Amino acid sequence: MVVQSYEENQNSKELMIKILNYFALKDTIKEIEEEMRLIEDNVIDVFGNGRSKKLGDFVIKLESKTSYKVDDEVLKRKYPEIYKRVCKKEVIRALEIEEEYYGYL
Repeated sequence: MVVQSYEENQNSKELMIKILNYFALKDTIKEIEEEMRLIEDNVIDVFGNGRSKKLGDFVIKLESKTSYKVDDEVLKRKYPEIYKRVCKKEVIRALEIEEEYYGYL
């Protein structure tokens, strides 16, 4: 893949700062999500599965739910005509920002 270099100017410097903030926010989100998972695990350990339970002003409810997804690769390979009839096109935006490393990590 050829990566085109962007001319450095005031706008590009401001964009670089925003990109650095973007990575910092991603790291913060990961930390917060991990902390939330630990709290959720603790609540589940204490209250378990089942009916709703009340703790002060909070109602705590944990339910196990099962969902099913179609394995589109199997459907496409084994039943290509059905796949074509049931498949719908979805366009998404994909922004990828990577930090370039020089040398060895």
